[in-house]
Amino acid sequence: GAVRDFQGIVDGYDWDLCHIPLNFLDERDPVGREGAAYASARNVGIVAVEPLRGGALACAPPVVQEVWSASQRPWSSAEWALRWVWHHADVVTVLCGMRAPHHLRENLSAAGAGPLQPSDLDRMEEVRRTYRTRRRVPCTSCGGCMVCAQNIPVADVFSLYNDAMFDSKAAAIAEYRKLRSRRSGADDCLA
Repeated sequence: GAVRDFQGIVDGYDWDLCHIPLNFLDERDPVGREGAAYASARNVGIVAVEPLRGGALACAPPVVQEVWSASQRPWSSAEWALRWVWHHADVVTVLCGMRAPHHLRENLSAAGAGPLQPSDLDRMEEVRRTYRTRRRVPCTSCGGCMVCAQNIPVADVFSLYNDAMFDSKAAAIAEYRKLRSRRSGADDCLA
């Protein structure tokens, strides 16, 4: 699978660094922590990319935010996610997009925080379970599926479908209708 292919690439050259998509929700997909541990054992530094899963982990749905809020930690959902990445000693650096100065401050705070406590990791596991039980389509909104002959915004459709499982179905349906008025929709799919 993907991990074996990744291991072959790591072993095929004397690398200094490698980029691995790494976030607490996708720690096993497709290379994740297993691949990071393999590279680290061969003295290849880990550059974590997609720590916020394209921004999706920065904007937690209300049901997930409730789990975060049950903690005594004052962290945002983005800071929880970034702290999880930095918790792993084999991570050399984290590439994370920022749109505002407070994002930079939050990222720096997470980077200098040190390891998470066992209770924090338990909280993250609870959040992970909440996402996994409600997320119907394992889409990261990367856009790789956007080569659609029918011009369907596949990632947007998947995102709205997943949103309906977390929040108001009525709101997701209203957003889909807006999308449908401008573009092709899921019902236009040929395959």
